Amino acid sequence: MLSQTLSPKELAQLIGASESSLKRWIDSGRIKAHKTSGGHRRISIAEAIAFIRDNNMLIERPDLLGLKTDPDLSGLPSTTDRSTILEKYLLDGHTEEAVSLCFSEYISGMSIGELCDTLIQPALKRIGCIWEHDRYGIVIEHRATDICLRIMNQLRFYLEPPTGPVVGIGGTPRGDVYLLPTLCAAVTLESEGVAVNNLGADVPFSSFLEAIERMNPSFVWLSLSHIDRVEDFRSEFEDFRFELESLSLPLILGGHALGKVEIPISPDIHIGKSMSDLVSIVRRIQGRPTNSTLTE
Repeated sequence: MLSQTLSPKELAQLIGASESSLKRWIDSGRIKAHKTSGGHRRISIAEAIAFIRDNNMLIERPDLLGLKTDPDLSGLPSTTDRSTILEKYLLDGHTEEAVSLCFSEYISGMSIGELCDTLIQPALKRIGCIWEHDRYGIVIEHRATDICLRIMNQLRFYLEPPTGPVVGIGGTPRGDVYLLPTLCAAVTLESEGVAVNNLGADVPFSSFLEAIERMNPSFVWLSLSHIDRVEDFRSEFEDFRFELESLSLPLILGGHALGKVEIPISPDIHIGKSMSDLVSIVRRIQGRPTNSTLTE
């Protein structure tokens, strides 16, 4: 299992710097480190990744993070090319390569939201059409989705957990078993400094309301990828949104199943078509400029 911390020597090897330079950076406060009970300095993975991203550094030893270098990444001009490469990795079931590709884009400065919108979503959308002419396409799509779940959980591992109380909760409603979209939403918001609780998939509206009562969030998101019984959903959703309106609690909706229901116009209901939209909406809810870092 990958350690959650690095020694100064390991971080130096990771970025191709000298150990003495790392120690100077720690002593000057440029890198945050803590000391073990034995007096040894350790740097959290999240702190190391943030330092590398902030200083536009290259990773020389990705194996120290449990990753591999992919020679196909050199010289590519656009995120479209990388999405095509990711699609190939997902089609072939190459998990390590897919994770390394997405991490490479993240470490180079791409936000989690951008990564979801420009790499993962387009690749999965194309893969999701295979079943129309090949029955095995369902298997391919499920395997690809599982790899993407691993990608998002791996990226989440590299993030510093936001501090403070939970300010947002979300998930998918009862009957919607798609885990990836709501996980992407949670990791995107956490990468922006928002403390959230992802309730996962197939959550009854009654459970959402119970979580709202206990956690007292400032917004709720619903990911809608599948609606099984449309009429039942409409009735339950109406009751749910009225409860949220009575609490003046903003509701953010997204997902390709939105077209199956009529969403009323309301100042407390927000529609997002991407993870970047989600970030912008939460910034507006929090009364912050759209180019600011999200915090409570």
